[in-house]
Amino acid sequence: MNIKNLITVLVVVLLPASLISIQASSLVVSDNSAVNDLLKPMAIKSIYQNNFADFDANHWLLEGPGNYRTSDSHSSLYVESLVWREMAAAWEKNDRKPLSPTLYYATAGKVIKEKHPEQLSKILNKDGNVEGGHLVLWNKQVVLPESYLISYNFEPKTPIGLGILFFSAEGIAEQDIFSAELNKRTGVFSQYTKADINSYHISYWANNAAVGKRASCNLRKNPGFYNLASGADPSVAKLDYSQQEMVLEKHRIELIKIKNRIVFFVNGIKVIDYVDQGINDTLDAQGQPTGKTIDTGLYHKGGRFGFRQMLTLAAEYSDLKIFSLEEK
Repeated sequence: MNIKNLITVLVVVLLPASLISIQASSLVVSDNSAVNDLLKPMAIKSIYQNNFADFDANHWLLEGPGNYRTSDSHSSLYVESLVWREMAAAWEKNDRKPLSPTLYYATAGKVIKEKHPEQLSKILNKDGNVEGGHLVLWNKQVVLPESYLISYNFEPKTPIGLGILFFSAEGIAEQDIFSAELNKRTGVFSQYTKADINSYHISYWANNAAVGKRASCNLRKNPGFYNLASGADPSVAKLDYSQQEMVLEKHRIELIKIKNRIVFFVNGIKVIDYVDQGINDTLDAQGQPTGKTIDTGLYHKGGRFGFRQMLTLAAEYSDLKIFSLEEK
């Protein structure tokens, strides 16, 4: 064996599988032909893969009252709010109808105070009112480049809740989001959308116990919580609250960011395809253009990514893959 081959073998043996970069012109990154067609002009490089067989909790950072661990099958990442069971019971007791905001947060606050008093400070807003109970789980291993693909399976374990993918997240002065220079975050939404973090986020599985089934995905830009684009959400298409036993399916999430273009797929269906020009149309509550524009600033480049869950949600994530993209 020559020295070049020996070095290659040593690298493969010594490095964790999730950190080994693979580059090939014929690399197939998706079972979705629309995704592969979109990426044909790009040079693709695998920068992170995780099937959660060798789970390390230190590779993640949880903000907000919740838990995360490897699943019982050791093939996925299980994430749950501390109050989802009690929230689900309250929703069922209300005949699966939306809970009033008062009842929604009163239920969450009561559970936290009685069962998890050490978490109480995490669910209060700056005025001392209950606003939290939600959580964000950041990945600590990957710093995303300017252009990339993130794909993973999302499997809800509860029929109510809301999933969000934060991406291209960094401090407004380009700090790492884990920098001590940034404000403390405890899962309260405004700490992520109207504070000192630049990011995009896309929502899916929008079954808020206080609102009902929204059936749309929203792309927003932060800080500012600007709604850039909306599209019909395939992940909730088959969810029927009238069924005694609701079928909760696994969904494939695929996000492509090529500089200022953001394309989002759910189950192979393109939901959003948007170019962030900085001067963006404003949308109404139904996601329709108002005819007015707003300056949301330069598009966000790279940064961190994380999963957000509302307090009614428990879910599993699996087959997580991230690829860097460069124009050939």
